[in-house]
Parts: sequence; structure tokens; C-alpha cells
Amino acid sequence: MGLSTGVNKDERHTFFHHAWSSSSQIDYILVNDKNLISKYNIDEKSSINLSAHTSGTVKTTIEIPANTKPANKNKKAKFNLQWDKMDKRQYNNLIQQDSISIIVENNVNTQMDMVTNSLIRAGNITIPKNYCSWRGPKWKASPEVQILLRSCRDLYKQWQEVGKQKDHPMATTLRNEKRKLRSKIRMEQAVSRQNLYQQIMDNPNSQLFYRLINRNRSNQRTSTKCLKIDEAYNFVPEEQRKSFAKYYEDLSVPKENIYENGYLNLCKIRQQLYEQAMDKESEDPEQFTETEVMKAIGKLNTKKTFDVVQHIILMDKALDQNIHPTYWKILTELYEGLSSKVKWMDVLSEPFKIKQGVRQGGTLSTHLYKIFVQDLLVELEQNSLG
Repeated sequence: MGLSTGVNKDERHTFFHHAWSSSSQIDYILVNDKNLISKYNIDEKSSINLSAHTSGTVKTTIEIPANTKPANKNKKAKFNLQWDKMDKRQYNNLIQQDSISIIVENNVNTQMDMVTNSLIRAGNITIPKNYCSWRGPKWKASPEVQILLRSCRDLYKQWQEVGKQKDHPMATTLRNEKRKLRSKIRMEQAVSRQNLYQQIMDNPNSQLFYRLINRNRSNQRTSTKCLKIDEAYNFVPEEQRKSFAKYYEDLSVPKENIYENGYLNLCKIRQQLYEQAMDKESEDPEQFTETEVMKAIGKLNTKKTFDVVQHIILMDKALDQNIHPTYWKILTELYEGLSSKVKWMDVLSEPFKIKQGVRQGGTLSTHLYKIFVQDLLVELEQNSLG
């Protein structure tokens, strides 16, 4: 292949076994053209380097001009737009002022630039901004870890002063101290993971959910070859995909034995009769303003979403809320014929139907959940139980 280090490299070792039983030079930086490298160096192993490897650096003969500005001059503050505090009337008026000049412009590209600039200008004037403070590093060393880090640094300096002899007692002390440091960091990371999982179970919310997603995305181990399913180890991706789909289908399909079949049948009949009455209505649907729509939504008692909400019962309970027939019809269409798939190993599973649960993140989801449990809350209140 014609690969080489380019110049005479340092002969120091790059790999050191944690137990110090062996060491060797196994890490290299290789190039096709020897003229690319002007200097090759193997760095000293740091006192707080818990890896078995040490780093190597090379200096190239290629000069790349720096066109970017210094970091301290190019650094910009980060802001969040507070859309809920926007002055809508002024925002619309500012855009309306620019609309005439945009309409008379003949060039499409110029029109797009004018529209973009108009929206940006109106937003900068009417939308308040909130400064985003930096949260610092994702992982912060605890006081116990910081003590071990300082201890490793001190021991490393002492070992360096005696010539870094492998058989010296100081080397053994340093090795044991690094082992304690690795163990402490791993233990704290494990506790952090368990605390996050427990928070999600005790108080599930969107912030914790996305925190879990980001944590998994940052994990280098993004795939697995084996899953333990029903006490059996499964290595076949297709079977793993089917098992995931079966699991989520079980969550999304209601268990018929939870409710009496007679009650479910009455719900179906009632909704069918309601739909038939709506179909016989010959008048055009009434038009509603934004204020009226928000007022109607406000009649739905709201607080928190829940995944196990059977759709047919939800629609039946919605009839008792004096919701306008048009709104009720929209709700039924939103939750009719839903299906989902599971993506595993870049392949989608067969679709399965979703017959319970509200849409995660949906504006109406919290409203619909409270409609579903309102009868229970009323019953508890009437009997002085809650």
C-alpha cells in the first residue's frame, strides 16, 4: 500500500497494559507521501490519562491559511425567541408595510430576499429575546473524583522524579490510584444513568425524554448484535425487529377484558348514530374565529397526558362535553386509522394499528386525557375520596 510514517519516528511505546505487565508501540500515523510529514512525536503519557494508549502527533509540511476571525471576536451571544410574548399586531403591520414593494417586484429571487428580510426585521422588533446562559460541560467531576485526579497528578510527578521505573513502588501506587479513579468515574456515571431513568419513571416529561435521546445519540455504541427476548438470546435482526413491533403493538392496542363488551358496543352504537345525524345535516359547517376555537378548547379540562387512552371510549366521552359536532368529527378523524412502524437496523417493520393513547406533543393531547379521566375525578370528589 506504500504507507509509512514519513520520517524517523520516536521509538517510545504507545500502549501500556493496565497491569503494567507489557507495553509496545502499536499506534501509528501513516501517509502515502513521505514529503507530507516534517516531524513525528509520541507524547508523554499524562498522569490523568486512564486509557491504555498515549497520543501521537505529527507536523505536516502543508500550510493552510487561517481565514476565520479570532475566536474571541467571532463569538456571538445565543438568544431564545420568546414567541409567546410577541406583539402580533405590530408584527403584522410591519410585514404589511413591506408587502406593497414586494408585490411590485418582478424578480422572484429578489422577492424572496425581500420577504426574508421583512420577516427578520419584523421579528427583531416585535419578538423579545432571552439570553441563553452556557450550561458548562456535560459531565462535571465530583469532589471525590477531583481528589483522586489531584492524587494521580502528584503520584505521577513523584514517579517521574525517580526516573519512571516500572518496577519502582511508586509505579504500583500510581497504577492502583488510577484504578480507583476509573472505578469511581464509572460508578458515578452508572448512578447518573439510574437517576435519569428513575426521574423518567416518576415524572415523565418532554425534557427528560429528549435528554435520554441525546444521551443515546452521543453513545458510540449505537447498535447491538444480540437482544434477550423472553429469556432467549436473539441474534437475527429481522426477529429482533418483529419483537420490538410486537412490544409496541401490545402497548398501542387496548386489552378488551379491561372494559365490558356491552359498554364498548354501546359506545360504538352511540357514535354511529351521532355520525348518521351529522350526515343528514344539509347546512354548511359553521365558520369559527380563532378566539372561538381557543374558547372551545378551554372548555376541555386539561393537565397531563397519558398513553393508555382507548380511542373509542375517548370519543364517546367527548360527546358529553358539549363539543360542536364539527369539532367532534375532526377529533374522530385525527384518531381514526392510526398506524406505526418500528425502525431497527435501518429497516422498517410491518405496520401495526394504534387504538389507544394520545398523540405525544399534540396541542389537544392534554385536553383529551382529562376528558378521559374526568368521570373518575368527579366520582372521587362526590364520595369525598379526592
